Amino acid sequence: TPRMPDPDAAKVPRSSLERSIKWVGVAIEEPNYTIWGGAPVIGEDGKVHLLCARWPEPNVDPAWRKSSEIAHYIADRPEGPFRFQAVVATGTGRETWDRYAPHNPDMHKFGDTYALVHTANTDYRQPPHNRNQSIGLKVAKSVFGPWQSPSRADRVLIDAPPAAPAVIFRLSVFIPNPPGTGMQSPPLSAARPCAAPPVCS
Repeated sequence: TPRMPDPDAAKVPRSSLERSIKWVGVAIEEPNYTIWGGAPVIGEDGKVHLLCARWPEPNVDPAWRKSSEIAHYIADRPEGPFRFQAVVATGTGRETWDRYAPHNPDMHKFGDTYALVHTANTDYRQPPHNRNQSIGLKVAKSVFGPWQSPSRADRVLIDAPPAAPAVIFRLSVFIPNPPGTGMQSPPLSAARPCAAPPVCS
């Protein structure tokens, strides 16, 4: 059973935010997968839908760059437990921007359309952090999918920059009118290239 670390052991003052957090347990547990991140939204069915990255290997690197996929989980409450529903995105295995490892999902709803932003790469063998990682967009009319790229021109929001990977930062830079969706702001996601994480302007 996972245990929260003893806050007194670190000899660091506890913030009011930390004091207000209550440990309620593990929300997702899949013995054969490593689970990473999460993007929750309340679906049209009133349930909590969570998109997470997952991969079957027990190690983190290079497994996330090679084998990550985006999976859909459902729960009746935000604290779970979440049940696996379906795989939403996998690497294409072809010469596309998302050949390998869809990762770091971020999902929002605009009117009657759901927007999913995620990273992916073209060569997982390129350490330490992919210089070929891009950020792309998929949309769906239902949280259950099907998830589709808006168009060939619009599906990549940020191409792999020459000197640094593309990284998703929520709520730091806005994409005011997500291309190919016909939607007007609010902000879709935070997405920007970062020259030397975590030092970004």
